[in-house]
Amino acid sequence: MSFEDNYGQKAYDLILRAKLSLQMGKLLPYDGPLVRLVIQEQHDLNRKLRTMEAEGVTTSTHERWPALVILIRVVHQNKRCLLAYHSHRLGVIRTVYWEAGGAIAHVLALHRDDMSTDEVQYLHGFHDSVIQYRDALSPTNAMDLTMGVEDAPKESLLITVEAVIEPGPLYLESGLMDFKVGHRYVLLKHEVEHLILLGYLHEV
Repeated sequence: MSFEDNYGQKAYDLILRAKLSLQMGKLLPYDGPLVRLVIQEQHDLNRKLRTMEAEGVTTSTHERWPALVILIRVVHQNKRCLLAYHSHRLGVIRTVYWEAGGAIAHVLALHRDDMSTDEVQYLHGFHDSVIQYRDALSPTNAMDLTMGVEDAPKESLLITVEAVIEPGPLYLESGLMDFKVGHRYVLLKHEVEHLILLGYLHEV
């Protein structure tokens, strides 16, 4: 059996992409073409394994047994590499989400082009789970899950902000707000943190 196709190399390249992302401390664009090549390689390997099994390559005394063992190891390695690549990316996405204070619009504004469709869906689902958990803990929605445990408790849940850019009428949890440049507003902090991050408001 010839192994000139370098089975397993494409999956290893995914790991190199994850390592590069880790070194750079940023989310790199999702490498969909490479992921699809690895998945296609998995299908090819499984077909070869089924063929070898049909030919009776099932015992260690068979002359093609070493090739069978190598193919099985490559299949498992490819699977681990695929899982590691995607697990790393989801970890980075969760980190970016928390760093943005749970402002999903801010995360998507910065990273949507780097994320796959499934990753965008994951982010929305993760955000929904965080909101459900927060609501279960604090029916008044006053709990800030993005506050680190080492931070001192906030003196007030309210914040005074001034509009820098008019984002247009927005529906906040407390109702419809029509922000005007130069005007000041006293609002619940968790409602407007994402607008502060996006530069529409600033704390005064």
